[in-house]
Amino acid sequence: MRFKETPTKLIRRCTIIIVVCAIALTIFSCGSISPKYLQNISIDAGAEKINEEQTYVFENFPTSISNLGEKPPQKTAENVSDCLWNFIDGKGDKNDSLFYRYNVSLELKGKRKVLFKLLDESGSVIGKKTKKRKSEIAPFVSITHTDFKFYFLLNTLLIQTSALALDKNKDLILSYEYKGGGFIVLFPIPIGTGLDTHIYKRVSLYLF
Repeated sequence: MRFKETPTKLIRRCTIIIVVCAIALTIFSCGSISPKYLQNISIDAGAEKINEEQTYVFENFPTSISNLGEKPPQKTAENVSDCLWNFIDGKGDKNDSLFYRYNVSLELKGKRKVLFKLLDESGSVIGKKTKKRKSEIAPFVSITHTDFKFYFLLNTLLIQTSALALDKNKDLILSYEYKGGGFIVLFPIPIGTGLDTHIYKRVSLYLF
């Protein structure tokens, strides 16, 4: 025979879940990327700020990834984990055979938002996402992507902060830091952290 939870017990259970999630976010989030790391990237790439109210278009697939050194990534349909759109919305269709050939537009909206659009080969918008942004050390701005995945006993949490700027060629610099963790039932457990930088080639100035 099953007994329904009383409202008091239900409220208590919900409160515990909210508190644990808040603690987990505090543990795993870092607020911003290491200033020293961004300063080094800025010097090496000759970084410049992204202009307000101007729309840029970049290739979805990176032209370089820092942890690969001088070796460029292979541009194939099977190797799309580092596509620009994945850092904005990880729920995209990775099985799309043309995903790596798409472009992504970027536009700073006001002082607090950045608008991204995923464009297919004909230039049609097939996905868009608005993210809140904040300033890092000049000339970078940053966005945060949080991904919760709930399972029965082991749940996962990924918090990723991406810093954006232009290099001397007007290509997009995306430096990111991620912190990953897990939950055994509701107890947070740190799993890993890392830093990396990708470069995405600018396609054109996209005017509306």
